[in-house]
Amino acid sequence: MKNKLLSSLVVAFLITIICLTVSACGVEQADIDLTTMNSTMVYSQVSNMVGKPSDYKGKVVKAKGTCGIYTDSRTGKKYYSVIIKDATACCSQGLEFVLKDGQYPSKGKSITVEGTFSTYCEDGYTYCQLSNAKLI
Repeated sequence: MKNKLLSSLVVAFLITIICLTVSACGVEQADIDLTTMNSTMVYSQVSNMVGKPSDYKGKVVKAKGTCGIYTDSRTGKKYYSVIIKDATACCSQGLEFVLKDGQYPSKGKSITVEGTFSTYCEDGYTYCQLSNAKLI
């Protein structure tokens, strides 16, 4: 009887550990969640990110706004960004993103995107982007 009870407790313990491990593995929480901030804070936060990108490299960022698309007329390359407007809609900030699945939304669509903050150099300039991003 004791062995059966002990075996049951061990099995229950192992199942609990497995469930906790599996549930924690798939959940990635943003280090910086711009979707929970008011418009003034978002504007300030994104300005800081662009102004001092080394402080944010590797951080997971979540942002909500509209999809912006810019096509470089010289190269034909498309750049996608999440455009975040302030409360009065007079000013906006944008964060470029690169989706891991390559399935980009249309221009002007309301989106929430989450990705890892990174920088890259192109034509002698340093740009910020959310890499390995996903639409939520």
